[in-house]
Amino acid sequence: MFRCPHCDKPEISPLRKVILSPGLIANCGSCGGASGIRYRSWIIAMLPGLVLMIAAYFVDSKTAEWSLNIIGVMLMIILPFFFTPLHIEE
Repeated sequence: MFRCPHCDKPEISPLRKVILSPGLIANCGSCGGASGIRYRSWIIAMLPGLVLMIAAYFVDSKTAEWSLNIIGVMLMIILPFFFTPLHIEE
């Protein structure tokens, strides 16, 4: 569980944090406060996966193409999950 930026209690579920993007918010189960992530940190966390997926377009080998795409998608899920902090939303 992730800590709510309002009440500092571990109330944001990992599944909810995985699907968070700058347009979506998560509500705390304890205090009901809304929290989300900022565009800048989200975009920075998405860039490595995006670069790999673009690189896959220029590779001749199908195995390398699939590998780069799979790793890119995994990075686009894992990096924002661990490296984008939750912020208070109004």
